[in-house]
Amino acid sequence: MQQGHRRRGGIAVSTKIAIKDRKRCISVLRKRLKTVSQRRRVDETKSF
Repeated sequence: MQQGHRRRGGIAVSTKIAIKDRKRCISVLRKRLKTVSQRRRVDETKSF
C-alpha cells in the first residue's frame, strides 16, 4: 500500500516538472517565432 502511494506521488512530481519544462519550451519557441517574423518583415521591406 505505502509503496504504491509513494510511487503515485513521484509521478505527480514528475508531471509537474514536465509541465514546467513544456511551458519554458513554449516561451522559447514564441520568442524564436517573433524574431523570425521580424526578420521576414525586414526582408520584405528590403525587397521593395
